[in-house]
Amino acid sequence: MPAHWFLEVYNVLLIAERRGRIGTAEMASHMHAIELLGVATDDAADATSRSVTVALAGAEGLTMYDAAYLELAMRLGVDLATRDGELAGAARRRGVRVVP
Repeated sequence: MPAHWFLEVYNVLLIAERRGRIGTAEMASHMHAIELLGVATDDAADATSRSVTVALAGAEGLTMYDAAYLELAMRLGVDLATRDGELAGAARRRGVRVVP
Protein backbone atom coordinates (compact mmCIF):
# COMPACT_ATOMS: atom_id res chain seq x y z
CA MET A 1 0.00 0.00 0.00
CA PRO A 2 1.14 3.57 -0.51
CA ALA A 3 2.51 5.16 2.64
CA HIS A 4 -0.63 7.30 3.02
CA TRP A 5 -2.94 4.27 3.26
CA PHE A 6 -3.22 4.42 7.04
CA LEU A 7 -4.12 8.12 6.88
CA GLU A 8 -6.91 7.40 4.40
CA VAL A 9 -8.36 4.66 6.59
CA TYR A 10 -8.03 6.76 9.73
CA ASN A 11 -9.75 9.64 7.94
CA VAL A 12 -12.79 7.41 7.39
CA LEU A 13 -12.87 6.75 11.14
CA LEU A 14 -12.45 10.45 11.90
CA ILE A 15 -15.40 11.36 9.69
CA ALA A 16 -17.50 8.65 11.35
CA GLU A 17 -16.61 10.07 14.76
CA ARG A 18 -17.38 13.64 13.70
CA ARG A 19 -20.77 12.54 12.40
CA GLY A 20 -21.53 10.77 15.66
CA ARG A 21 -21.52 7.28 14.18
CA ILE A 22 -18.75 6.08 16.51
CA GLY A 23 -17.34 7.40 19.76
CA THR A 24 -13.77 8.37 20.57
CA ALA A 25 -13.07 5.10 22.37
CA GLU A 26 -14.47 3.09 19.46
CA MET A 27 -12.34 5.07 17.03
CA ALA A 28 -9.21 4.32 19.08
CA SER A 29 -10.17 0.64 19.22
CA HIS A 30 -10.61 0.48 15.44
CA MET A 31 -7.29 2.24 14.88
CA HIS A 32 -5.56 -0.27 17.11
CA ALA A 33 -7.19 -3.18 15.28
CA ILE A 34 -6.07 -1.74 11.95
CA GLU A 35 -2.49 -1.50 13.23
CA LEU A 36 -2.63 -5.20 14.13
CA LEU A 37 -3.57 -6.21 10.57
CA GLY A 38 0.06 -6.05 9.54
CA VAL A 39 -0.58 -4.03 6.38
CA ALA A 40 2.71 -3.30 4.64
CA THR A 41 3.15 0.18 3.22
CA ASP A 42 5.58 1.36 0.57
CA ASP A 43 7.88 3.65 2.46
CA ALA A 44 10.58 3.36 -0.19
CA ALA A 45 8.96 5.57 -2.82
CA ASP A 46 11.66 7.73 -4.36
CA ALA A 47 11.72 10.84 -6.53
CA THR A 48 11.25 8.74 -9.66
CA SER A 49 8.13 7.00 -8.39
CA ARG A 50 6.76 10.33 -7.15
CA SER A 51 7.27 11.94 -10.57
CA VAL A 52 5.53 8.97 -12.22
CA THR A 53 2.65 9.43 -9.76
CA VAL A 54 2.32 13.10 -10.71
CA ALA A 55 2.37 12.20 -14.41
CA LEU A 56 -0.28 9.48 -13.93
CA ALA A 57 -2.52 11.84 -11.98
CA GLY A 58 -2.34 14.42 -14.76
CA ALA A 59 -2.68 12.04 -17.68
CA GLU A 60 -5.47 9.95 -16.18
CA GLY A 61 -7.37 12.67 -14.31
CA LEU A 62 -6.79 10.95 -10.96
CA THR A 63 -6.20 12.38 -7.54
CA MET A 64 -2.61 12.13 -6.34
CA TYR A 65 -3.79 9.56 -3.80
CA ASP A 66 -5.37 7.31 -6.42
CA ALA A 67 -2.41 7.77 -8.74
CA ALA A 68 -0.13 6.58 -5.92
CA TYR A 69 -2.04 3.29 -5.76
CA LEU A 70 -1.78 2.90 -9.52
CA GLU A 71 1.94 3.76 -9.60
CA LEU A 72 2.66 1.22 -6.88
CA ALA A 73 0.71 -1.53 -8.66
CA MET A 74 2.54 -0.75 -11.91
CA ARG A 75 5.97 -0.64 -10.23
CA LEU A 76 5.46 -3.91 -8.34
CA GLY A 77 3.62 -5.66 -11.18
CA VAL A 78 0.67 -6.60 -8.99
CA ASP A 79 -3.11 -6.49 -9.33
CA LEU A 80 -5.02 -3.48 -8.04
CA ALA A 81 -8.03 -4.03 -5.81
CA THR A 82 -10.49 -1.15 -6.18
CA ARG A 83 -14.13 -0.38 -6.70
CA ASP A 84 -13.36 3.16 -7.82
CA GLY A 85 -14.44 3.36 -11.45
CA GLU A 86 -11.99 6.06 -12.52
CA LEU A 87 -9.04 4.35 -10.88
CA ALA A 88 -10.05 0.97 -12.33
CA GLY A 89 -10.34 2.45 -15.81
CA ALA A 90 -6.94 4.11 -15.55
CA ALA A 91 -5.41 0.88 -14.28
CA ARG A 92 -6.82 -1.12 -17.15
CA ARG A 93 -5.56 1.46 -19.66
CA ARG A 94 -2.11 1.06 -18.11
CA GLY A 95 -2.22 -2.74 -18.30
CA VAL A 96 -2.85 -3.34 -14.60
CA ARG A 97 -5.30 -6.12 -13.75
CA VAL A 98 -8.14 -4.90 -11.52
CA VAL A 99 -9.80 -7.09 -8.94
CA PRO A 100 -12.94 -5.97 -7.09
